[in-house]
Amino acid sequence: IATETIGKVEVLKGAGSALYGSAAMNGVINILSIYAKKEPYLKIRSFFTIYNNPSDTLKKWWDRVPYSNGFSAVYAKKFNKLDAVGSVFFSREDGYRQYCFNDYHRATLNLDYHITESLTFGIHTNYNKGTSLNYFYWKNSGEGAYKGDQSAYAGQDKNVLYFDPFISYLSKNGTKHLLQTRYYSVSNLVSGDKSNKAYSYYSEYQYQKNFFKHSWVITAGIVNTLSKTNAELY
Repeated sequence: IATETIGKVEVLKGAGSALYGSAAMNGVINILSIYAKKEPYLKIRSFFTIYNNPSDTLKKWWDRVPYSNGFSAVYAKKFNKLDAVGSVFFSREDGYRQYCFNDYHRATLNLDYHITESLTFGIHTNYNKGTSLNYFYWKNSGEGAYKGDQSAYAGQDKNVLYFDPFISYLSKNGTKHLLQTRYYSVSNLVSGDKSNKAYSYYSEYQYQKNFFKHSWVITAGIVNTLSKTNAELY
């Protein structure tokens, strides 16, 4: 989730959440991104964290101060009929665990094109990449408390990508047609023959109709999902 683009969060309980899809019958947490407006919107953030030395000096293995830092930027603007929201995020952690690190990058782009006031199509996309080295268990509880056992280290190279094309039509009599699709790909390259890759295709057509001045709403649709996973571990 691109937290830097979040505009607001809605929590819906009960069957009313079915408006957001067939898999949301019991409730949904709806995370909405910021909206593009005529005036450009730009927000830049950065952070930097340092870690203190442990009170037990025996556990301190480093010569320089462990740290983590990061940066994010989000931009939104309406270009005539096109709404554009984009963001980037980066973080790096060289922490207090020996040899361990976490590098993380993320980029998002949401494009909505309003052909008319009733007809809209667009594509929302997100790409995540992360590389890391961590250990599963420590060397010992003394001077090795923040050092991993030699056989416990594992490196990971993660890539996550999704595309969400959609088209929406709202008629004057209150009828809504929505076709939304998704292509999702994840690749986790892990040392020790533990890698896995997965692909997922999703499509949903949704129909909504208002009756009696919006006092009654009928929602119907059809969903298709296809997933494929290849995991060396299994």
